[in-house]
Amino acid sequence: MVNNKKLISGFNLVLFAIILLYGYGYLFLGAYFSHPNAEDLSLSVNAKNHGILYSVINVLVNYDGRYFTNILQAVNPISLGCINCYKYITLFSILLPVFCLSFFLRSISNTLKFIPSILLSSLFVLVNYAISPSIVHQVYWMSSSFVYHYSWCFYLLWVGSFFLFLKKKGKTRKHTWYILSTVLMICNMGMNEMFLALNVITIVCGFFYIFNYYRANLLLFWSFAVNGLVAILFFISNPGISKRFNSLNDSPIDVIPTLINSTVDFWLELIQFASYGAILLPTIILFFIHFIWDLEANQKLLRYLISIPFITLYISTLAFYFPMGFQANVPSRVYTVVFFGFLLYCTLVIPLIVQVKTKDLLKTKLPKHKSTISFICLIIIAGSIIFMDNNIGLLQEEYHSGKIETFNTSSTTRYTIINETLKKSNSCWSVAVLPPLTNTPTTIYHQPDIKPNRAESYWNQAYERYFLLNEVRLIGDTLLLLEHLQNDKLQ
Repeated sequence: MVNNKKLISGFNLVLFAIILLYGYGYLFLGAYFSHPNAEDLSLSVNAKNHGILYSVINVLVNYDGRYFTNILQAVNPISLGCINCYKYITLFSILLPVFCLSFFLRSISNTLKFIPSILLSSLFVLVNYAISPSIVHQVYWMSSSFVYHYSWCFYLLWVGSFFLFLKKKGKTRKHTWYILSTVLMICNMGMNEMFLALNVITIVCGFFYIFNYYRANLLLFWSFAVNGLVAILFFISNPGISKRFNSLNDSPIDVIPTLINSTVDFWLELIQFASYGAILLPTIILFFIHFIWDLEANQKLLRYLISIPFITLYISTLAFYFPMGFQANVPSRVYTVVFFGFLLYCTLVIPLIVQVKTKDLLKTKLPKHKSTISFICLIIIAGSIIFMDNNIGLLQEEYHSGKIETFNTSSTTRYTIINETLKKSNSCWSVAVLPPLTNTPTTIYHQPDIKPNRAESYWNQAYERYFLLNEVRLIGDTLLLLEHLQNDKLQ
C-alpha cells in the first residue's frame, strides 16, 4: 500500500510538471513574440524624453488618478528606450502573480512550505490564464496589464503582509511588516479604480477582525486606515479624472440603466466562468486537500466569507460602469480582474466552508486517498487544458498557424525601418514608412495602432515622439504630413 502511494505520488509530480511545462511553455512563447502597441509607446514617451516626474504629473493632471500605475508606466524598460525588453516585461507579468499568491498562501498558513505554495500558485495562475476573458489585456499588453493584472498582485502582497504583521510577535518584525503592508496598500490604491472599493471593504473587514481577535493592534490599525483614506482622497482629487470623465460623457450617467447593465454583465460573466467547470472543480479539490485542509478556520467568520467577497467583486465593477456605462459590449478587460477574484473565491473561500462542515467526517478517509484524488484531478486538468477551448489552446493555434510569427516579423521590420531612418536622418525631415499590422494574433496583441492617412494622428505621434522622427506613416498613405503642414501655413 505504501509503495502504491509512492508510485501514485511520483505519477502526480510528473503529471503536474507536464501540465505546467505545457501551459507556461506556450505562455512564454507568447511573451517571446510580444511587442508594444501604440498606447504603450505613448504612455512611456514622456518619461523617456522628459523624465519620470514630468510623466507622472502629466498623466495625473490630464488623464487619470492612477498614481502608482503611472509610476510603473514611467519606470519600465520601454520608458528607458529598450524596445527589445518588452518580452521580458511580459515574462515578468506572467510570473509575478505566482510569487505574490505563494506569499499570500504562506502568510495565512502556519504549515505550508515554499515549494508546495509555488506549485499550487503556479496551477492557480495557469488556470486563470487559461480561462481569462482577455489574456492580452492581462499580460501581453503592458499598459493594460499594469492596471488590470498587477493590481491583484499588489493586493495579495499587502493583505499577506498585513496578516504577517498581526501574527508576528517581535516588535521589530511587527513594525517591519506593518510598514511594508502600508506601503503596498498605498501602491495598490493607486493602480485601478476597481480596487478602491475592494481595498476599502477589506480594510473595514480588517477592523472587525482585529477588534475581535487582535485588539492590541487597534492603534496601529487606525494609522493604517488613515493612510488608506489619504490614498483614496489623493486618487480621486487628481484633475485628470474629471477631465477624462468629461471627455467621455456629454450628459450625466443614468444610474438605474447602468446598474441593470452592470448586473446583467456580471451574471453573464459568472455563467461564462462556471462553464469552465471541468478545469475549475479539480483545481478547487486540489486546493482543498493540499492547502485548505490544514487551515484552522473560525466558524463565526464563515457566514461573512460566503457573501462579502462575492458582493465586493460586483461593487468593484461599478467603478468602471458609472463613468463608462454607455459601452454596449461586455468590457473583457474589467472581467479579467473579476475572473481572478472568482477563482480566489472558489479555491480559498468555498473549500474553507466545506472544510469546516466536513472535517470530522473526512479526517480518517481523506489522508488515505489524497494521492489518488490528486491523480484524478490532475488528469482532468491536463485533459481540459489540452483539449478544451481556452487561451492556452488559442496561443497554440495562433502560433502553429503562423499568425504569431507573421506579427513578430512585421513588428521587427518596423523597428528595422525606423533604425535605418534614424541612421540616415541627415535631412531636415526624417520619415519612416512602416508596413501595416494585419491579421494580428488576438492572444498577444491588441489595438491601438497607426491608422491609414493619420486617421487617429495621436498614434502616429506616439511613434514620432518615442523614436524622435518627424513623420511616421503607413505604406500606401496618401496624406503626407509635411505637405499637410505646408498647406496649413499657406492658408
